Amino acid sequence: MKFFNTSLMLAMLVLNGCHFDTDNISPPLPPKIETTPSDKIPSNPPKGDDKIKGDDKIKGSDEVEVIPPKTPPTSGVKPSDKIPSNPPKGDDKIKGDDQIKGSDEAEVLPPVVTPPASRIKVSNNNDYINIELSTTEFNQWNSVSVNDPKSGHVEAITKEIYNDFNDSFDFIIFIVNNERPPQGMPFGEFAFVQNDIKGVGLSNFDNTKEYSSAAKLQGLYALYGSMNKTGVLKAMHLDASLHELFHRWGNWIVTQGSSSHWDDVKGALTNESQFAGIELYLMGLIDKPSAANTQYWDLESETVFNTWTRDSKFEDRMPTPLSSQKNFRGLVVLLTEEGVPIDIKYQNALSANITNFTRTDGMHKKYGNVESRNFWSASKELATFELDNLLSIKK
Repeated sequence: MKFFNTSLMLAMLVLNGCHFDTDNISPPLPPKIETTPSDKIPSNPPKGDDKIKGDDKIKGSDEVEVIPPKTPPTSGVKPSDKIPSNPPKGDDKIKGDDQIKGSDEAEVLPPVVTPPASRIKVSNNNDYINIELSTTEFNQWNSVSVNDPKSGHVEAITKEIYNDFNDSFDFIIFIVNNERPPQGMPFGEFAFVQNDIKGVGLSNFDNTKEYSSAAKLQGLYALYGSMNKTGVLKAMHLDASLHELFHRWGNWIVTQGSSSHWDDVKGALTNESQFAGIELYLMGLIDKPSAANTQYWDLESETVFNTWTRDSKFEDRMPTPLSSQKNFRGLVVLLTEEGVPIDIKYQNALSANITNFTRTDGMHKKYGNVESRNFWSASKELATFELDNLLSIKK
C-alpha cells in the first residue's frame, strides 16, 4: 500500500507540478551557408560549359571556385523513363507527335540544308564545262580585265568551280562566247595566281586562297574572241593557247620592246607553234645551254639567256629539269550568256580543238608547214597537258 501511495503521489506530482514549455524549444537551425565576400565574386561567372578546376584556389583574384551540384534538382522532373539520356541541343528538333515509349532516346532530326543548284554543265565529251552567266555577269566579263584587283568576277566563278570539282587544276582557261574581242578588250590575257619558281624573274607569292584553291592553281587566262562563225575555234587550235599559257613563266627576265614578250625569239610569245629554247628553259624542261642540249637552243634564245645571266636579279632556275613539273592539268570553261544557247557545231568544234591541243601521238593537225597548237609537240615532247576526263575529278 505504501508502494502504491508513493507511486500514486509521484504520478500526481508529475501531472500537477510539471509541464513542457514548448515555447522555449527552438526550431532546428538551417544549414549554415557561407557567403563569399563581394571582392571574391567573379565579375564574369562561368556559363554553360565553362569549367573551373575543382582544385583551383582563390588567391586574391576575382575568381571563385564553382562546384556543380552532385545531383540535379528533383522538383518538376518527369519520371526517369521519360527523360532522354541525350536531350537535343541547339537546333536539334524533336517531332511534336513523336512519343517516347519505354526508351530513353528521342529521335533527333538533323537540320535540312539544301545546297544551291550548280549551274556548271560538263560537256558531252567530258572535256570542258559550260557556265551560263546572267547578262550582267556576261557584260562584266566582256569589259573588265581578269587582272582587275577589285571586281571579284573571276574569284566568284572559280569558287563555283571548286564547289563542284577537286583542287586538281594547274590552269583554268576561260573562253568567252564572242565571235571577236569586245571593244577595248584584248584577244587574250593571263592572270597569275601564285609563283614558287626561282629564276624566272618573279618573286614568290601565293594568292590561291582568293580563288578557292589550296596552293594548286598556278594561273588562269581568258580568251575573248574565239567563237567565230567559221567553226574553227582559233583559241585552242591556232592562235592564243600556247601564247597566254606561257606567260606563266615569261617573259619576266629581260626588258624587250614589247613588255613581257620577245623581240627576236621565235616561240610561243611570238605566236609560233613551238616553244623556243629560252621558253623551254624557263618552263623547267631543259637545262641552261650546253653541248649536251644544243638541239633545243636556238641562237636568239641563247642571246636572251646570256643577257639574263648578266642581270643582278639572275639566279638558276629551280626546280631543275630533274624535278620540275612536266605533266599539267587544266580546265576549259566556256562562258555563255543565259538565254543564248550555243550551237552544237561550236560545241563539237571546241571538243575537237581540246583533243587536238592535248594529244600526245603526233597526230595533231598540220596545215602545210604550219602546225596547229599542240602542247606536247610544242614542248619537244617533254611535257603533257590534260584537259579531259573531268567527271573523274568531280565532287
